[in-house]
Amino acid sequence: MERLKKWKDAILGWLRAHPRITVCLSVPLLLALIPLALVRDCLKGAWEGLRDSWEAEREGIRELWAYIRRALELAKEDKQGKSNADA
Repeated sequence: MERLKKWKDAILGWLRAHPRITVCLSVPLLLALIPLALVRDCLKGAWEGLRDSWEAEREGIRELWAYIRRALELAKEDKQGKSNADA
């Protein structure tokens, strides 16, 4: 840990002593970070949209299965009702 702090202090000291080189290194870094942040936000929004649509789809599937179960229960009751009426 001490070694890392020593290297950090040395690099920061060198960059403070050479401001033009610091600018030349910082500008491309910032120019790369801004589009990356925009892409990240776009991907985050797309992911949230997909997640919301998956949740809606899951809810629709639950409703469909509930409808199928009710229909099967009604069919069983009808079948049992006819069997009891015949007897």
